[in-house]
Amino acid sequence: MAKTRQGLTERHKDFNRSISEHRDRLMLAQPLATPAEIPFYDVLNPLNSNAKSLARIYRPKISEKLYPTIFYVPGTAFVANEIAFTHVICSHLAEKTNCQVIVIHHVLAPEHQFPEGLIDAYSIFKGFMIAPESFHIDTTKTALLGYSSGGNFAASMSLIAKDDNLPLARQLLISPVVDLSRSLNDFKENFEEKDKVITEKFVQWFLNLYIPTNQNPKNPWLSPFFQKQERLKKLPPTDIIFAEYDRFRSDAQKFYEKLLKSGVPSETLMINGENHSFLWYKLEVVETLARRLKFLFNINLYNDSFSKSHMLFFVRPRLFLKKQDDDENKNSLKLKL
Repeated sequence: MAKTRQGLTERHKDFNRSISEHRDRLMLAQPLATPAEIPFYDVLNPLNSNAKSLARIYRPKISEKLYPTIFYVPGTAFVANEIAFTHVICSHLAEKTNCQVIVIHHVLAPEHQFPEGLIDAYSIFKGFMIAPESFHIDTTKTALLGYSSGGNFAASMSLIAKDDNLPLARQLLISPVVDLSRSLNDFKENFEEKDKVITEKFVQWFLNLYIPTNQNPKNPWLSPFFQKQERLKKLPPTDIIFAEYDRFRSDAQKFYEKLLKSGVPSETLMINGENHSFLWYKLEVVETLARRLKFLFNINLYNDSFSKSHMLFFVRPRLFLKKQDDDENKNSLKLKL
């Protein structure tokens, strides 16, 4: 196992949960909602030799046609998978959009610290995108969707995909963790500290497991917020969703502001009164995502599977953007795939 950062270990030694205990707890947790009845199957990606890295495909109905396709990178805090919540989210997304949903699972820290998880996730995504017909992917209608740590990976994967000239129409980031240095504190005191599900001690615990000892947390491939604006402008149009009392609200809002300043068409949605775990427990958020994707992909919006009471909308809030130094990210490191 790679060494962890001694400083974080000393400051947060009172968080005593072992990685095995955390993984067991997560696997035993149960969603409040039931999954939709959508066919699914697991596949190994031909570009990835790691037998533990599976992709699960949800397809509304079996046919030979091409599907609008959503790639979903779950939130793992970089260290632990869960299956049940992702199953609910992705089965309902597939049912309510008539899109194909492909779940990307990746290797985990501390056994596999940065950048191994990101490289693993991207290689799975690329394996599908270089042979789209084999997986019934409509390359004109593809979206990369990431939640929490998955939002961190999704933002970086979108940039690498653009470098590789892979088609990607949209990215959707849900409570993305984009600053692993924890230096964005705009909403910490009045909002983020009200998130009792995700505590700062827990955040520092999983960051200590994920980030190698000698790595700068502001490396832009660790923390996409610190990518230069010139590079961020390559990103596809982006939607960012976060909760009012989200432990990572500063990450989400500041990244949204930076994308706008970089010229990336972006929209945002705040879920009032909720904390960081809202996606796992609020099916109406999944329905909002589905409605949004149907609109973006020009799919018929009149669908009886939507609850008529769930009416959340994306908006562009009025922002007062601060100027940033032109020489930001001087010391950024380049990720080598």
